[in-house]
Amino acid sequence: MMLGQSVDTGKSTTENISDEIVELSVFTVSAERAEVGYMAKETVAGNRLRADVKDIGASIDVLTNELLDDIGAWNVQDALKIVANVTTYEGDTDNGDVTNNTQWFASNYYSRGFTTSSQRVDFFPRLMVPIDRFSTESLTFSRGPNAILIGVGSPGGSIGSTSKRPNLGKNRFSVAYTTDKYSSSRGEFDFNTVLLRRELAIRVAGVSQERKTYKKPSLDALGALYGAITWRPFRTTAITANYEEGARRRYLDINNVFYDAYTPWALAGRPTVNWMTGEGQNDTGKGNFTATAASGLGNYSTGHNLVYVEGGDGTVQDWMNMARSAHWQSQTASSADRSLVQFISFTEDTNLLEMPDGTQWRLNLAKNLYGNRAYHRTEYKNMSVFLEQQLLRGMSLELAANRHESWYMLDDQGWGSGAIRTIYVDPNELLPNGDPNPHVGQPYIEDTVMEDTRQKWELKNYRATLVYDFSLEKLFGSFGLGRHRLMGLYENNREDTWFAVGRYVNTTPLSGFSPQINNAVNALRRRYYLSPGAEVYVSDGSLKGVNVGDGINLDMVMAQQAPRRSISKTESLVAGLQSNFILSKNGYYRLTTLYGYRHDVLDSQSMTFTRNAANGFDGDYRNWASAIQSGTWNAAVETKVDTKTYSIVLRPFQRIGLSYNYSDIFVSGAVNAGDIYGNPLRPTYGVTEDWGIKVDLYGGRIFGSFTYFETTQRDVTSQLSALMMDYANKIWNTINPSKVLNTTLNRFYRDDSTDGIEFALTGNIGRSIRMRLTVGQQKTTISKYANELVDYINQNWAEWQENRNVILTSVNAAARTVGEAADVYRQNVADARAIIGKRGSNSREWNANFNLNYTFQQGLLKGVTAGTDVRWKSESIIGYERMNNGELDINRPYHGPSELKVNMNVGYSRRIWNKKVLWDLRLYVFNVLDDHDLQPRRAVDSGVNHAPLILERYTQEPRSFQIRSGFTF
Repeated sequence: MMLGQSVDTGKSTTENISDEIVELSVFTVSAERAEVGYMAKETVAGNRLRADVKDIGASIDVLTNELLDDIGAWNVQDALKIVANVTTYEGDTDNGDVTNNTQWFASNYYSRGFTTSSQRVDFFPRLMVPIDRFSTESLTFSRGPNAILIGVGSPGGSIGSTSKRPNLGKNRFSVAYTTDKYSSSRGEFDFNTVLLRRELAIRVAGVSQERKTYKKPSLDALGALYGAITWRPFRTTAITANYEEGARRRYLDINNVFYDAYTPWALAGRPTVNWMTGEGQNDTGKGNFTATAASGLGNYSTGHNLVYVEGGDGTVQDWMNMARSAHWQSQTASSADRSLVQFISFTEDTNLLEMPDGTQWRLNLAKNLYGNRAYHRTEYKNMSVFLEQQLLRGMSLELAANRHESWYMLDDQGWGSGAIRTIYVDPNELLPNGDPNPHVGQPYIEDTVMEDTRQKWELKNYRATLVYDFSLEKLFGSFGLGRHRLMGLYENNREDTWFAVGRYVNTTPLSGFSPQINNAVNALRRRYYLSPGAEVYVSDGSLKGVNVGDGINLDMVMAQQAPRRSISKTESLVAGLQSNFILSKNGYYRLTTLYGYRHDVLDSQSMTFTRNAANGFDGDYRNWASAIQSGTWNAAVETKVDTKTYSIVLRPFQRIGLSYNYSDIFVSGAVNAGDIYGNPLRPTYGVTEDWGIKVDLYGGRIFGSFTYFETTQRDVTSQLSALMMDYANKIWNTINPSKVLNTTLNRFYRDDSTDGIEFALTGNIGRSIRMRLTVGQQKTTISKYANELVDYINQNWAEWQENRNVILTSVNAAARTVGEAADVYRQNVADARAIIGKRGSNSREWNANFNLNYTFQQGLLKGVTAGTDVRWKSESIIGYERMNNGELDINRPYHGPSELKVNMNVGYSRRIWNKKVLWDLRLYVFNVLDDHDLQPRRAVDSGVNHAPLILERYTQEPRSFQIRSGFTF
């Protein structure tokens, strides 16, 4: 008897016994058997068990290996760019993450209007590192929640893949190498050998890559090794174990052009100041210069600020009340927008820089000016074991266990602040200590809030799945009651998380400085001056323990963010029943139903940490045991939740299916996060419903689906924007540093609803043509937004007004006093809440993708493949007009342009060396139309006839190419 049975084909389970155990399994799908061209016949994305794609009521998208090859995808982030209603965060600009910060702690993507990071291999969570093709089979994207698949998870859906498993029937070896226009390199190998035919085989795969982009310098390096072994001691028993280990290194990819604080200074006549003589100032003394829009000058800081200059004299000096070039300013824009107007990106007209000696050069707007200053490293290990056993005819059991560990290290320079991504000019003729300034009149970039982040995850997952297939077709003679599959699942998941952040501070505060080391005045800034041919930050390295001046002792300590330690345990019970009714004479069932019920018990516990006398935290952030030594465990919190998923597929005709799918939404609150008051986060609840139609055309060679979906949620958590936090903390750093908002306590709640459509048409027309067309549309309406922030303002308004005239320790054109900062903060909250009852602007509404490839089967061109990949996105919303009362007019948006990208590929394959080796060569050309103009990303009302004032711009990759060559033995 076979190891597993499928109720979906209606065929005898004794047919076509294969040498490959995964083809016998009811728990997995073999890509070699289930994929033909761009079409997938089977999936496990409906109920964790192998089933016909046509019988799945949910909206799913299977990206086959051949499709992924045709678009040149390396990993899941590449693949998701052709999925309807999905946006990735890796360098993308169709979201509000202007610094690309979201993708640092997870492999996030934006689906159906929701940010999610759910990606699973063999239904086990995979953290941090995107799913890579070197160790996995084809990718399946399951849109929307599903209680049977993931239970606790995002309403946007989940990415699923299957790890490569050994083939018990044949030996195979493949190797491939890829390079591109930017000198990227990627080498892969995949080796399968049969040790005992039909009984024992091993598979080993590896990858080594250094991926680069048009942004120089850039890096996404991955080195990983994967191994798996399958043993089939008995005909009804299979044991598979696999292990993967790797490391990923990256530079931060800022997806906005740097902000321009150079041009306002140049337009003002390139003024300089001398705080001793009073030249360029009202009188002598630091900070007494004229700081107006016309002067081109601004105050560096009204509070103490310790600055180290890279490549300078090796000392740290206090730049309090020194001068720097001014930001852009506007007298016509609304006061609420003036803090935004400061940060206007360079353009191709304003990127001409000049040295003090008159030497000019063009700033490369796509240059990664910080180079490797924001350096990320992730190391991971993953091990899984699977036991599949047929117990009785039609009854199979899977026992599976997984252990995943990730270590994350990030040299983070505080990218949330616009000032960090700004090019300034140093107009000071003298240094703060009175010495001549060797860099007067020279542009520079500067780091602030220099931090080193460390995080560690340990995941342990266990599950047992029992499935029973049975038929009631002949229970009452010729009157059939259908065929059924009953599934029961038990899961036990445990996640341990450690988190610690070290910040560069002066641990011996100078006279006049705050004694609290978490105060911004004790943090270190590092500056790099730009010059022709030296536009990328060059660091002098670690300053810990280095003599940088009297009374200054720099160290990386836990000064600002508290360390975190948490444990989350989840026990889950799942029951599912899939049934096929009304057997047709044509050999198919007219009705397929699925019902799944899930019961989760979540047990979470986190630590609380107390600040020491210096207002920091004891311990070494690089050592977990030391970092958490001062923490105390909070009481455990238990949450019980029941969710369900059910669907119906009705086939009135053999080639047409009508579907409905329903699922509950439950997302637990983050254990280590809280709202603005420090309270634990509430969970998110909601529902998603899909209505669809599935159609087979052209003898089953074309498959089409259309889905309309609706999602409603309550208590969705969102983070405060960097701008909101910045102004609140400007106030608290000035009048009461003990109330400074912790970056982990910055969430608020919203209620929303999202609806849209997803259309897909996939076909294999003959042996030569493969095609795929997808269209997506989505829109989100907000019904509640940030009520907590309104309460927060009301509670603190009296204290802010009592200090209204106090000068901020950090000023800008929009706010010099506490009162002005409070006004800006309140208006920002009002602007954010203006979307209540309206459609949000987080992403483009419409998107479409078209893939077409043709392979010549005969003649001189036999073996040649040619194809195209077309991607289109509708206009983006980049801002709104303001009404006469100063409120945003959501009904009058500013739009950015639509986007059209055309990619092409051509390849050639043939058998060589006596036809024992298959050689495949492929050339990809991306952005064939070479559309790489600067694009607007953010705009505000200029205040002049409501014309838009473009603030932020982003670059686009120009035309590029990629070449891949592979051999299969």
